Amino acid sequence: MSLQVCGNRLMIKPDDVEKEHKIDGTNLRILLGKDEKAERVATQSGMVVQIGHAAWYDYPEEFRGWCKLGDHVIFARHAGKFVQDPETKEEYLIINDNDVQVIITQKVN
Repeated sequence: MSLQVCGNRLMIKPDDVEKEHKIDGTNLRILLGKDEKAERVATQSGMVVQIGHAAWYDYPEEFRGWCKLGDHVIFARHAGKFVQDPETKEEYLIINDNDVQVIITQKVN
């Protein structure tokens, strides 16, 4: 990867977005492609792939770093900016540390 986040930002690999349509009483689920504009607008979750060196720096010590690399998170709807890795052509979302609203965890029985 040729991108490096700076300051208090996080790099997120956005989840694919599913869109549901109803046609003649039948629900159809459509997975939007990477080039679909609707995916960018609807994206609110993804996986943390990089964390800037100053993330959560302005918070008290006990509140710093509440998420880590690999965490699946939900973030503010209109947060951040999409960037494309020039080498891999993958798209990532760069958000501020305080835009993380929820860490998604799976309960293990």
